[in-house]
Amino acid sequence: MMKWLLTYQKKILELVLFGYTLLLSYWMLFGFHRMPSSEYHYNLVPFQTLQSFMDIGQFNVRSWLINVIGNIAVFVPFGLFVPWVRGRNSWIGSFVWFLAGLLILELLQLLTRRGSFDVDDLLLNSIGFACGYLWWSVRERLTWSRHLIGVTLCGGLFGILVINISILSAMHDGQRQSDLFIEKKADAVIVLGSAVHGDALSSILLSRMQTATAWVRQFPEMPIILSGGQGPGENVSEAKAMRNYLELQGVIPKHLLLEDRSTSTRENIQNSLQMLREHGMKSGMILIITSDFHMYRAKMLMREHGVAALGLAAPTPVGVNLFYLIRENLALTKDWLLSFF
Repeated sequence: MMKWLLTYQKKILELVLFGYTLLLSYWMLFGFHRMPSSEYHYNLVPFQTLQSFMDIGQFNVRSWLINVIGNIAVFVPFGLFVPWVRGRNSWIGSFVWFLAGLLILELLQLLTRRGSFDVDDLLLNSIGFACGYLWWSVRERLTWSRHLIGVTLCGGLFGILVINISILSAMHDGQRQSDLFIEKKADAVIVLGSAVHGDALSSILLSRMQTATAWVRQFPEMPIILSGGQGPGENVSEAKAMRNYLELQGVIPKHLLLEDRSTSTRENIQNSLQMLREHGMKSGMILIITSDFHMYRAKMLMREHGVAALGLAAPTPVGVNLFYLIRENLALTKDWLLSFF
């Protein structure tokens, strides 16, 4: 079997490359239910399209993954297969072959009006080719164990990238939604707790409560749950500390519940939803008030319970952003793994 594979290796790779090219061509022309546009679309200005995807106000994780990461990842196989099929260790020749085929695909998108001719696509696709070619060029120097380590590291880095894109997307979604829009959609509010130092709110919890106080002043009729138990070094539960803060601000919600048993975000969500049900309150759409870096995980855990959530993000105090972003990467990975059990 191995002898047969070695004999016809080049023919097999040619068929794989041909099949992959056909599949990618179909995806580029007909994927995502594409229909012919009424106009021809093109971009000849380098980095113009990329800049629009990096614009915070327009940031969308799905679009970012498809149009940036996707445009790199799906072209990595060409960097591996084109030089192998050509049988020559010349990156210039291989890249010319690749670029010629890529230009044909981009022109087909333009002429059929099922996409656009975009120089930024050419740039991202070429980066994908370069990654694949780099791997191909060093393949003979790598043992299988090193190949495995390399694939694992690449997968890990890609996972970290996806996690941080998700966190950033949720941060900006939570900052964009207007109060009136949320008020019309939400049935109740859950404010997630954070550390209390003795009786004093930590800077993170203070930021969350400042955001929550402004909301309660505007919409005092909406049911609100303050969620957080009591941990080491805390004289009172986080929920009670949050209620004390509201009272000091002269803000008394009409329907206020304290959930003071939870010790994690997962328990915050679970216990708060159970409390809403026990009090006969609607929980079809919940507004979550928490820190911007924490918003994605809170919404993810809410979806596990089949409940839709809106977010109102509290800004993270300057000076602790990096620490909490790293911490959130670890916590998000943990909660994602727990969701499988």
